[in-house]
Amino acid sequence: RVLLEYVEKSGRKTKHDLLLIDTDSTMCSIDSRMPSLLVKEAFQKSLIGDFIRYRTIQQEVKIGDSRIDLLFKGSTELCYVETKSVNLVDGGVALFPGSPTVRGTKHLRTLRRIHALGHGAAMVFVVQRIDATVFRPNYQEDPEFCQELRSAIEEGVEAYAYNCWVTSVEISLHQEITIDI
Repeated sequence: RVLLEYVEKSGRKTKHDLLLIDTDSTMCSIDSRMPSLLVKEAFQKSLIGDFIRYRTIQQEVKIGDSRIDLLFKGSTELCYVETKSVNLVDGGVALFPGSPTVRGTKHLRTLRRIHALGHGAAMVFVVQRIDATVFRPNYQEDPEFCQELRSAIEEGVEAYAYNCWVTSVEISLHQEITIDI
């Protein structure tokens, strides 16, 4: 079973967006627009302790030739955050990416440059289902992205992963899960 949203917009190939898949064991959101909104909402409700030291948040920040999802601002510090939608889970292990992601690799390189300039930089993997307990990079699908992620973390770019509570009427960050590089 799936949940579709009707969208009336000229130039679209289809009249619907696919939002949720109801598998036999769990609900899974596949809306790639959700992760930055979920992180923003959790921050505004003081539910995401990793960014508690910041005061404000801004969406869709252009930096160089990239657009980063979120910018957290403190009294004197900045943290640029890119979010990624994860919906592939195998035996409790969330895997990203599900297919090669040139754009994701570009975002990691941008985060590395931002960090090298002395600003905070983080990648947040939002697993849009409840049944993940650990996150791993999916080397089989995109070894270049995975190596870039490893290098970014080694250089000080932060990485977080959260699973989500998903129903047909609500989605929210549930808990931080372990990252196994």
